[in-house]
Amino acid sequence: IVTATDIGEQFLILSEPFLLIEQIENLIRRLLNGKLTLDDINNVLDLEKYEKEIKHLSDLSFGHYVRIIENQLLFEKIGIFVDRVILKKMLAEVNVIRNEVMHFNPEALRKEDLHILRQTLDFLQSIVENY
Repeated sequence: IVTATDIGEQFLILSEPFLLIEQIENLIRRLLNGKLTLDDINNVLDLEKYEKEIKHLSDLSFGHYVRIIENQLLFEKIGIFVDRVILKKMLAEVNVIRNEVMHFNPEALRKEDLHILRQTLDFLQSIVENY
């Protein structure tokens, strides 16, 4: 017998990574919004390989966000007071998890991955609150 609770628990298991990743991406956009110009971004990213025009931060991939944080000059323009290398490492880990989740590979998602997503979300929320 399958109960409503069983279905609810399964829904949470399947949807939580998507929700965490969305919240992380939104927080990154909040940190970048108004701090960088499209010229700043174009100078760091090889957008010729990117198949669509960049008109807004939401047009960037998560990998682009990692590359932006990785760049010392752009990171300084953002004006957050955290260790750039640690933040870049966290976002790179999230990017790997994100790619697994978005390509619907639930078997590859581990409990540690959910922990990384939650930890990164908490970290970014604390940065945005003090920003």
